[in-house]
Amino acid sequence: MKITRLLIFTFPLLILGCKKETAQPASVFRGAANALPSAQQPVAVSEWDKVKIGDSGEIFVNKKQVSLTEFAAECQRLKQAGGAALIYTGESPHVLSPAQSDAVQKLVVARVPMKIALKESELD
Repeated sequence: MKITRLLIFTFPLLILGCKKETAQPASVFRGAANALPSAQQPVAVSEWDKVKIGDSGEIFVNKKQVSLTEFAAECQRLKQAGGAALIYTGESPHVLSPAQSDAVQKLVVARVPMKIALKESELD
């Protein structure tokens, strides 16, 4: 049961991570953008949402707590704006809780580019 749940919740993240497009802050590529071939140009991200998802499912977007429904709407808005999400789910490497998986699934469904923050301080 645990393996099935693990596969169900991590498979979309693995697929999302296998895309050729990259979502990095535009400032990282200002000097190096001309050095890349045109087929490998990074995707320009217009804005980054900093998302903290707690084990019990509480969601904070840019330090403001939101419900799962509000988060789904924010994911749709972020996708249309050409943005991406920096996600923090905890300090140690762990399997996402079902509540965390529900929140991450909203990003996957909206096809929002994501980047994982390893420390909570990266969200500041």
